[in-house]
Amino acid sequence: MKRYLQAFTLFVSGIVLMFLHFEVLLRFEFPDVPWRLFVYGALLEESLKFVFALITLRLGAIPLTIAFIGLGYGFGEQLTHFWFPNGTASLITPWMHAIAGVAMAVMFDRAVRLKSKRYYAFALIIPLLIHAFYNQFLAILLWWYTT
Repeated sequence: MKRYLQAFTLFVSGIVLMFLHFEVLLRFEFPDVPWRLFVYGALLEESLKFVFALITLRLGAIPLTIAFIGLGYGFGEQLTHFWFPNGTASLITPWMHAIAGVAMAVMFDRAVRLKSKRYYAFALIIPLLIHAFYNQFLAILLWWYTT
């Protein structure tokens, strides 16, 4: 029962984390940097999930349930696409966040089991690369179909 409750709690906290991220981006005007798909999308989102996952892991979470943070985050992001339909939305966003969350959870699990600090770095780098490639792929598709 503990694992189910932990997975549900991390799923809900992933949704809350996404809305906190969304609220920060709405309240503070960030400059329009050339690499905003990477900076505001991949780097900021995956760093927030990584820090939150690291804190929950240190508090005693089971490493493989950390994937539910990414799943909840993707679900929350999908909710914002339905609430604010003025932007481009994607139905595969939750899947990308789930895959990045699973990659992060596997790396955290290896870091705990093997007691190796390099897997903590991989837990940030691999989801960050997945998210960056996903954002770049969407940007190329958007450019292709709008030109």
